[in-house]
Amino acid sequence: MRLLWRMIKEEWRTHSELFGSKKFGLLPVLLLGMNAFIAWFLVDTAFSQTDVALFVHALVFFMGMNVGTIGLVGRDALKNLLGEANLLIFSSRTLPISQTRILLVFVIKDLIYYTFLFILPIVGGVAVAYSYLGLPMGQVGLMLITVPGMFLFAVAVSFLGAVLYLRGRVPFLIGLAVASGLFMVFRAGLVEFTPLALFFEPTMRTAFFGFVPIVVLLMLSAVLFGTEHRKARTARPLYPAIMDKTPSISFLGAKTVLDIIRSSGNVFKLVFSQLVVFAFFVYLIESISFLRIFVDAPGASFAVLMALASVSVYNWVNRFDRLSSYLILPVDEAGVLGAKMKAFLYLAIPSSYPFVIASGVMFGWEGMALGLLVLPLLIIYMGGITAYMAGMEPNKMLLDVWTFTLFGAATSIVIVPAFILSILSAEYSGAAIILFVLSVFAAGTGVGLFKRAKNKRRHDSS
Repeated sequence: MRLLWRMIKEEWRTHSELFGSKKFGLLPVLLLGMNAFIAWFLVDTAFSQTDVALFVHALVFFMGMNVGTIGLVGRDALKNLLGEANLLIFSSRTLPISQTRILLVFVIKDLIYYTFLFILPIVGGVAVAYSYLGLPMGQVGLMLITVPGMFLFAVAVSFLGAVLYLRGRVPFLIGLAVASGLFMVFRAGLVEFTPLALFFEPTMRTAFFGFVPIVVLLMLSAVLFGTEHRKARTARPLYPAIMDKTPSISFLGAKTVLDIIRSSGNVFKLVFSQLVVFAFFVYLIESISFLRIFVDAPGASFAVLMALASVSVYNWVNRFDRLSSYLILPVDEAGVLGAKMKAFLYLAIPSSYPFVIASGVMFGWEGMALGLLVLPLLIIYMGGITAYMAGMEPNKMLLDVWTFTLFGAATSIVIVPAFILSILSAEYSGAAIILFVLSVFAAGTGVGLFKRAKNKRRHDSS
């Protein structure tokens, strides 16, 4: 408990010193207000309370799947996720405490952190909306239990998958085969073994069978993690290959790509982060009939979605080092930021295209050509605004309430109209043309914002 409490205090200290305690504390309040508006809008238009509940449970489930990828960075996670300045995570080097225990405590800390920072504000927003609309509040009481439960269940599933992935191909394929077998046998019945079952049928039986799998999955993950043991490996000379295939990336950009490839989980963690967003959208389309409008032109709609999901790639690109580590080199901040942006584009654009094509396989090929055209343009926009507002520290800066608000507004100005136009493009060729023009304009804006970000850093370092 002492280690857990110290980690919680360290998390608060880090962010409160960076943003100020009041601004950091206002983030849950902002999220509550945003989610209250979204819940009110959904119920006031075409969605039932059950639809809203499914949306919330799905949202936190897929959020948990992403959080659970702490295991994907595996044996170097303890350094890369917390940074060199955090000494608590290195206690196993000086104190009689295992890295496995430290990691488990870190996961528990993250669960508490995400619960109070994101999950409870989401449920609180639904409660505010229901109260304003005069709707029954019984579901909200259950959601206070089942929504955090779904988050924890997703973290446990994702974490176990990541641990198996780090153990090698054979354990991962065995785990994948077992998971596929369970899905084929139970299919819809799998919900009975998740906290969502308690929401639909609040009984002791559903509570037991819904939450016990979480404990089993986490215990199995802890047993298999084994951070203390490392296998020897040889590294291929990838740097020359990267420079040959992408000559414009520069040596700093090549280093960034190498950092990702040679970290545990390699490029798979980038694809997994995008897969989570893709799967979340597919689930909503399949579960809520009103959202079928997004597959009138799936190629265009999923292109917009994957451009939005590319922010996760930008986060990964800037996760493995700090700007201070480049100070010994004859480069300035602007040059480093430029290299990071090139690495982001080289990784985000190719990894996004397969998901857009997959949407065609699943829902039809309408709007595919348009989607393939606008995807890189919208990714450039998302990269530009992220670099301008968060620089090389998006994982920290986007937790600042003011930066988060501006980033959300800048994203919505382009992404929301793009979604609407992607739907209309199935019936109106004019909407397709407007979407393409909007994307070109957005890409130009992204390039302009990125240049401003570079110029600012060039001025600061001079």
